[in-house]
Amino acid sequence: MLIQSEKYRLSKALVSLKKEEEAIFFDYNFPNPLYFSRGKQIVEEFLAKIPPDGISFGEILNPDYQILLELLVQHGILLSGENLSRQTKSCSHECGSSPGEINCYLLLSQYCNLACVYCFNGDESYSRMEKKIMTQEIAFQSVELFLKHLAPQGHLNLIFFGGEPLLNWDLARLLLKHYGNKELPDGKKIHFHLTSNLLVFPDGLVEDIKRYDITILCDVDGPASLHNQTRPCAGGFPSYDRICRNLEVLQKNAIPYSLRATITKSNVHAIEEIVAHHIALGSNVSSLVAINPITSDETVLPVSMLPDPKDFTKGLLQAYQKKIAPANQIFPINQMMETFKIGGTMQFPCGAPQGTTPTVDVNGDIYPCIYFVGISRLKWGTIYDTGNLYQSPLLGSLKSETSLSNQENCPTCPWKYFCGGGCPVKRVLIQANPQASEEIKRYCHEITCLPSKVIFPELIWEFSRSQHKKNIQNAPHEICH
Repeated sequence: MLIQSEKYRLSKALVSLKKEEEAIFFDYNFPNPLYFSRGKQIVEEFLAKIPPDGISFGEILNPDYQILLELLVQHGILLSGENLSRQTKSCSHECGSSPGEINCYLLLSQYCNLACVYCFNGDESYSRMEKKIMTQEIAFQSVELFLKHLAPQGHLNLIFFGGEPLLNWDLARLLLKHYGNKELPDGKKIHFHLTSNLLVFPDGLVEDIKRYDITILCDVDGPASLHNQTRPCAGGFPSYDRICRNLEVLQKNAIPYSLRATITKSNVHAIEEIVAHHIALGSNVSSLVAINPITSDETVLPVSMLPDPKDFTKGLLQAYQKKIAPANQIFPINQMMETFKIGGTMQFPCGAPQGTTPTVDVNGDIYPCIYFVGISRLKWGTIYDTGNLYQSPLLGSLKSETSLSNQENCPTCPWKYFCGGGCPVKRVLIQANPQASEEIKRYCHEITCLPSKVIFPELIWEFSRSQHKKNIQNAPHEICH
């Protein structure tokens, strides 16, 4: 019930989406969309007449407009004095020194059996030519370190990564046998994940996956003609057929997996085909990730490799609209859906600035992100450090550098708390890089910004119409807006 004399002011973060007689209104700081299937002009006129100092319930005599006022207040479009402070975003999901979830990447090897044209593993920073592998001591010390930092009841997602982790799978087996059946203190849990090209398939891998419930992500850049262009074997031979044979083994054993395609200029016009191909290969999720234009050696990739952000956005939109696969099976659309459901609360675009995506290399050095490996100024610490990693000045610096409040292109964007400003790698490694042209910098901004501005409105329309339909079905005799 509204207070008769309380003044309600129009949100300064108001977003309106309009299509013919339909309209959606919401506050982008705290999105709770209010959908109108008709009467758009009436609502717009009502909002336009609200004075700067607000309007009270008692000032409105028309019962229909009283109902409208209540709806606008309920959805956070009109705010009372006590709620005006909402205009400043305070929710940043700070995790503190004991995160509830940590995604720890273990570089079991720092070399690979593929020669991907866009590989982010730099020759120097990853020492790829030396074919280094992680030792048992470093692997176990890493797990113990992050279990120690994990909050009670927390989840440690242990990600076997590389290079190519299957080239050192014996080490993974030792970790699986030790932690897979171990009851951890304080209700903590470990989940195991494998990110692999699946070019090799060690004996017993199927049994390992089943016994320890390992989730799997494999890279396939599309049908053979596209995939083999960008992901050949280290000797220059095609890799597609061998990978698909190993995917068939997983399928025959009823093991679920997800497939990912790195989107470059060579395959950006085939996004719909790639999604369909992934699903046909048995993938649970088709992930479409635009190429990051820099390696861990801080070498900028040629502009000729980059997809046009407009083409990338168009491909995502068409895959979504044509329902090539369910929206929850297409990344990043499924991630956008989840972000919208919990409300736009992303002060940071990923876990790196908060220390929830630690990467441990073969030497035991720790970095906040897989892209930072080998870059001395971005080294977070080592597994032998006795201090609190989460009090590191590096994390404070990354938070400052990647926070939305410090992004010059983001302050008034209505989608900023949904996308978080995009991958911080592009800011941390690109903006001050003398090799990076203005075209590269523009790409880094637009490759996140354009999809957000196009896809999020589509998701909000679908969500709002769906909710409206449910309201009518559940209350057929009531008047629905």
